[in-house]
Amino acid sequence: MPNKLYKYRAFGVRALRSLTEAEVHYAQPRTFNDPLDCDPTFDVDVGRATLEKLLYRMLMRRMDGPEAAKEVGHLRYMSSEVGSYETNKDAEAYLIRLLARDIKDELDHEFAQRGVLSLSATWSSALMWSHYADEHRGICVEYETSDCAAAWKKDPLSGVIGA
Repeated sequence: MPNKLYKYRAFGVRALRSLTEAEVHYAQPRTFNDPLDCDPTFDVDVGRATLEKLLYRMLMRRMDGPEAAKEVGHLRYMSSEVGSYETNKDAEAYLIRLLARDIKDELDHEFAQRGVLSLSATWSSALMWSHYADEHRGICVEYETSDCAAAWKKDPLSGVIGA
């Protein structure tokens, strides 16, 4: 992690609050100008059991254990349209697609509930000044990250959503 990170801002109330009140603004992903930001895609490179565990853990963030297990069980039931996921490769592949879809839905739900703090590793990007600092008329706030870097070394997932 860099020793310093930077936030480009148009000069206004949020910029002043970041300076005087040590506040930062976490933007909702739906307000981003790039529709692909915070819209993750992933390739499934793990097995069905791992996906089931991942989905179960994600569901546990918003429901109790039996209800989360019931949701995973429902996907297993849905895959039985094709056959038994334990003996039929097509049924297992279908179940994996269902699990991946629901994992993506859970990620989308998480992103919709939280904001994102976007920072830059440099203060001298003309493109960033143009896009995020009111066409070079704004400010760039510098943040010292030494405390964050120490925490990151102890727990690299500390900044990940829900970790």
